[in-house]
Amino acid sequence: QDHFMLPDEYDNHESLYNAIVEHESQLVISHEGDPTWRNAVLAGKPSLLALRHVMDDGADEYKIIMLNKRHLSFRVIKVNRECVRGLWAGQQQELVYLRNRNPERGSIQNAKQALRNIINSSCDQPIGYPIYVSPLTTSYADTNEQLNGITGGPISLNLIKETIINLWNRVRQRCGEGCSSGSSGLNDDCGRAVDPHLTAIPLHQ
Repeated sequence: QDHFMLPDEYDNHESLYNAIVEHESQLVISHEGDPTWRNAVLAGKPSLLALRHVMDDGADEYKIIMLNKRHLSFRVIKVNRECVRGLWAGQQQELVYLRNRNPERGSIQNAKQALRNIINSSCDQPIGYPIYVSPLTTSYADTNEQLNGITGGPISLNLIKETIINLWNRVRQRCGEGCSSGSSGLNDDCGRAVDPHLTAIPLHQ
């Protein structure tokens, strides 16, 4: 592909070799679902290349996906506190008092001058939107007593260690009780069997 786009440059063997070396050191080519792709993203590789199979409205085609790491410039601004409180109060009135459940309600429509959409989304729940939503099975695992009573709380190394120790102690305790009761019963039976003064008395109804 590079040779097709720049034929004059890659006719030189040295330029072609340098390009291959650079691609091997900086470019990661793999499928998007491959663990190599995820590891490359986490490692901050400068370039990633993948081939994506797209099937949309009967169109069966492949697209080249290329990601390049670069610096982005942004600005930090300060918003008036009373402006934020006013937007939050208006959204609370619309949701709580007027009971408006329309997902396209006016309080979340974008207003670039006042940053209304961002400010209303950052309001505390249940008015605003959460920053992070965990899975349902782990959302209240640490704080919900009823869930902890059923599932036993979150799994950790200390919990596994304590469970194994408690299981071992219960096995030792039950084994000791069973062995002691069995041995005492055996001794009693043996004592009765070897005692010549004891005679068996038949029981009649």
